[in-house]
Amino acid sequence: MKKARCFLLLFSLMISFSACSSKMDKADDIYSKIHDGYYDIDSYTAECVVTSFTSGGENSYEMQISYNKPEKFHRVVSDEMTLEIYDDKTIVSKGDTVIETDSKPSDMPIFLETFFKSYYESENTAMTVSATSKSNSIVLECEAVNSPEINGYMKLWIDKKSVKPQKMQIYDDKDNMHTQIEFEKFNFEK
Repeated sequence: MKKARCFLLLFSLMISFSACSSKMDKADDIYSKIHDGYYDIDSYTAECVVTSFTSGGENSYEMQISYNKPEKFHRVVSDEMTLEIYDDKTIVSKGDTVIETDSKPSDMPIFLETFFKSYYESENTAMTVSATSKSNSIVLECEAVNSPEINGYMKLWIDKKSVKPQKMQIYDDKDNMHTQIEFEKFNFEK
C-alpha cells in the first residue's frame, strides 16, 4: 500500500512537471519566433488604420506603411500625403508640394522598429497572453526608451500563429493612449 501511494505521488509529480515544462516550452517557442522575426527586422509592407487621440477627439487615417531594409528608409502613404523617412532627412509630398526636412525621432513612433528598439533596450518589459481573442495574441509592453516625444510606454499585440503584428498602442507618461495602429495586412518582403 505504501509503495502504491509513493508511486501515485511520483506519477502525479511527473505529470505536473511535464505540464509545466510544456507551457514553458510554448512560451519559449513564441518568444524565439518573435525574436527571430523582429530583432533584425526585414523589409515589410503593411496596410493599417492609425488613430490619433487628442483632447479635441480622435482622428483615424488609412495608411500604407513600408520599410525598405537595404535602402534604409520608411514610406508612409495616405490619401493626402506621402512621407519618406531616411536616417538624415524626411521628404513630405502633398500634391505638387514637396518639402524636405531633417529626420527626428518624432517621425518614427508608428514603425515596428521603434517598438522593438525600445523593447530590447528597456529595463521594464512584459510579455503576456492577451485576455481577448481567446488568447490568440501575445502582448509585448515596454518603456519608450528611444522616443523622448512619447515619454511613456508602448504595447504591441502579435498573433501567436503567424507572429504578425495586430495592433500597437502608444501611451504618454500619464497612461493616456495617444496613438493606435491597427494592422489590417502585414507582409515581410524577402
